[in-house]
Amino acid sequence: MSASFGQFIKELRIDKEITIKELASMSGVSAAQISRLESGVRKSSKPETVKALADALGVDHKTAMERAGYGFEDEEKTLTNEQEFIKDIEREMTDEELLAKYPITIDGRTLTSAEAKGVIAFVRAQRSLGDNDQ
Repeated sequence: MSASFGQFIKELRIDKEITIKELASMSGVSAAQISRLESGVRKSSKPETVKALADALGVDHKTAMERAGYGFEDEEKTLTNEQEFIKDIEREMTDEELLAKYPITIDGRTLTSAEAKGVIAFVRAQRSLGDNDQ
């Protein structure tokens, strides 16, 4: 990624001859937050904020999300990782071992330890009930 997300937003906004205040009104994102993004004070935003700015600037969500640092893995790699995760659960790795090996990210945010342990507990419960659909 050559430019920061904030720089990307700023360039689009200037190209469209929109002020920060106008972009704030169009997107529902505060002018202060847009200014912090553009100046580099704030490096990232929630996915909802990225999408709101993308909509206001006429940019597709995938492009905006990628520029904001939210990657999109190839589906085959994701499936392989999921299969490895399930196998490791079946091997009865501890929660701590699983968390160290698989930093789980949902909606661009890494799960907290408590959230990840909840996911692991859910999968283990499903397995113990015999729900092995894959």
